[in-house]
Amino acid sequence: MKTTNVIIGMLGVGAILLGYYSTAGISFAGVNTSDKLFSAKFVSKLDKCLPYTETTKASIGNITLTNKIVGKQDGKCQVILYGNTTCNFNNEQIKEIADSYKGSGTNSYSSGSASVTTTDPLSATLGKLLNNPAVCTSN
Repeated sequence: MKTTNVIIGMLGVGAILLGYYSTAGISFAGVNTSDKLFSAKFVSKLDKCLPYTETTKASIGNITLTNKIVGKQDGKCQVILYGNTTCNFNNEQIKEIADSYKGSGTNSYSSGSASVTTTDPLSATLGKLLNNPAVCTSN
């Protein structure tokens, strides 16, 4: 797991979001003006594991991040975070992400011998999952 992936994930990305979702040839675009890592639409699609892609431009630097819900793979929801980390979330982990998106949960997690405190529960939840090699791997 690259440390930069975790750091980028912790930034609390807030900027313009362009989302693209295609089903039966219909495309939808959305704008995320919140300071959350994902848009509400992304979390809604994740909850159902429906294919969806969103691109976010980080407010710090000129970094563009792409998050993509691929869909169900071997009973888990496959998601590509930040364009280079593949995660396979089970239903419990998806619920944990959705709950932390709403502000529920803790702002800290442990990874190996390190303990990390973040600014919001979503960053903590993602940090914990991104640092679990049984859930997420760098491409």
